[in-house]
Amino acid sequence: IIDCNHSPNSYPCHRISLCSDTIGSYICWCPAGYNGDGYNNCSDTDECLLGTHNCASVASCQNIRGSYICQCPNGYFGDGTQCV
Repeated sequence: IIDCNHSPNSYPCHRISLCSDTIGSYICWCPAGYNGDGYNNCSDTDECLLGTHNCASVASCQNIRGSYICQCPNGYFGDGTQCV
């Protein structure tokens, strides 16, 4: 049986991938914030570079592994998605 056995030497997916058992097999996919096939690779998606973040137009966007952080500039207040 081929499945998502999580033993270190037999996990069929990329090391950070998610795995789901199916009838007689399995599927692998990368977690949110990553892209790739889930089987051989999952690499960080740079939402800042791609412009897929939701930071305010005056905020800075910092890519972090699997996500990003928005930060308002000095003199502004807010969570980075809204700066006033």
